[in-house]
Amino acid sequence: MKIGFIGVGNMASAIIKGVLSQGSFTKRDIYCYDVNTERLDDFAQENMINTVASNEELIEQVDLILLAIKPNLFKTVLPSLKDSLQKKQPIIVSIAAGIQLETIEKLVGDNLAIIRIMPNVNALIKESVSAICYNEKTTQKHLVVAKTIFNAVGKTFMIAEKDFAAFTAIGGCGPAFVFMFIDALATGGLKNGIPKDVATEIAIQTVLGSAKMLQESDKHAAQLIDMVCSPGGSTIAGVASLEENSFKSTMIQALEATIKRDQEMR
Repeated sequence: MKIGFIGVGNMASAIIKGVLSQGSFTKRDIYCYDVNTERLDDFAQENMINTVASNEELIEQVDLILLAIKPNLFKTVLPSLKDSLQKKQPIIVSIAAGIQLETIEKLVGDNLAIIRIMPNVNALIKESVSAICYNEKTTQKHLVVAKTIFNAVGKTFMIAEKDFAAFTAIGGCGPAFVFMFIDALATGGLKNGIPKDVATEIAIQTVLGSAKMLQESDKHAAQLIDMVCSPGGSTIAGVASLEENSFKSTMIQALEATIKRDQEMR
């Protein structure tokens, strides 16, 4: 199967490098087009993949089109490609935030297999979490291909489209919240005498180890919290302080704020 990428920004670049390193597709299978021809040529030369001169030529060459353009460009780009897409009938995969399946169907036709996938920034290091939903024209074979592509840069989860905003809040925006948490830990270390760079490394390893501990444990998060907290000890004092300052409630409110904004952007 040949895959075509419309747009070769950071996310598309990460996905291409991921599938090539995994060996699921060869360099001969990958085709790209981007209006920024300098960026396109540099990336293609670096990774030895195919380039084309237009989106229409890309569609002619491939079996799957991955739309890696900004959401605000969909209504400009897709209508002009509708005839080419209808003629070739490729699988269409969108990674655009906030663009629903129904919107894409209105732009290109509802007789095409359309898959919506939401990866996160950690795809850049092959540790993404990606949500997948699809329209009724999509078959299991189509889904296997999509999962193969995105499993190359992390883990995929089948999520109902109605829950995509909630997924985006956790998986899409979550990295920023985690980065803030790590920076807060490091800043606390700095305040108490540890150099910021050292405190940051300590905080990073703590988060990495804790996430792995939870992933590999048969216990849920609350049970692991109890494991760390000794009666009358320092950890429970810190946990109590976080509770008093509405740590969990603040996180939930942050997620709800992102969901609200996602809904406003539709």
